[in-house]
Amino acid sequence: MRLSPRFLAALAALWCAAPVAAQDLSCERGDREVRSLRFVGNREYSAAVLASTVATLPSTLPGVPLVGTRRCLDPVEFARDIRRLETLYRRRGYPDVRVDTVVRVVRPAVIDIEFQIAEGEPMRVSAFAIRGIERDEALGTAARDFPLRTGLLFDRSALEAGRDTLVRRLRNLGWPQAEALLAYTTDVRARTADVEVTVVPGARARVGRIAIAVDTSLGARTVSDATIRRTMALRSGDWYSVRRIIDAQRNLYQTDAFQRVELQPDSVQPPGDTIVNLTARLVVGDRFAARGGVGWATLDCFRAQGSLTDRDFLPYAQRLELTARVSKIGLGAPLDGADDFCQGQARSDPY
Repeated sequence: MRLSPRFLAALAALWCAAPVAAQDLSCERGDREVRSLRFVGNREYSAAVLASTVATLPSTLPGVPLVGTRRCLDPVEFARDIRRLETLYRRRGYPDVRVDTVVRVVRPAVIDIEFQIAEGEPMRVSAFAIRGIERDEALGTAARDFPLRTGLLFDRSALEAGRDTLVRRLRNLGWPQAEALLAYTTDVRARTADVEVTVVPGARARVGRIAIAVDTSLGARTVSDATIRRTMALRSGDWYSVRRIIDAQRNLYQTDAFQRVELQPDSVQPPGDTIVNLTARLVVGDRFAARGGVGWATLDCFRAQGSLTDRDFLPYAQRLELTARVSKIGLGAPLDGADDFCQGQARSDPY
């Protein structure tokens, strides 16, 4: 197929107009374009990490029209970038960090920006302890590889991440109300911090009764309670585990037999209670699903395909999928007669 010169010219005009429109959205008249962005004095963080922290970004391929993206200076965000960088360093353990900026004019309305970082002396952990894990070996296992230790930087982000990981592990090992309390004292002059993590696990609990409530308002129920329990793979008497409850929900969703699945404790566990009862609330979905389609291709001429899915074919919520495809419709008996639509390549195909 040959394209006319007029059509090619119109296509080129549309292709060139799109980047120009994008540039107009990035910068307005009177703004200053940021040609480059540099960080000086940084040792703890790489320039890539610092660049992902600030809102100010340089243009891509500056000086190359219609290809790069222009990015201009936002004075409000530029002032906030200084605070963003200082907060990042202070949470990492650099309380004396100072950030300054240098703006160099390259030419009218085009600038280079440099962030000058004075990190200062870091604050390190002089004492670290995890309390409350002595009474059970599983508690100690959950507290393994805590990301903060004596001698390391006093990184509050690592401290909070370690607390979250510890609590998540405890709630997967049978402590549904586990918490971890953080406490620390700092000595600014000595650049040291004493850190203490107190584990409050509560009572360790097992899964009790698992009730099943099925909403059939949107369709007839086909999956039995026994199949639902088998699919959940969660048993009464198992240690309570948030992860296993989520896995049980996922297993039920993957059957495609239910539109909605909720598996939650019946109520808040009273202090000292060692049994957690669960209720699975399910909304029945469609048992059958059918799809179909028709099309045309050079070697197939007209073709059609369809599929039928039974989401509860066997008593174990197992799926049966039937797929059929018919091609070369219009070639050969008894469907011959599509000479105007089927090309010679299809007719010469020996198969």
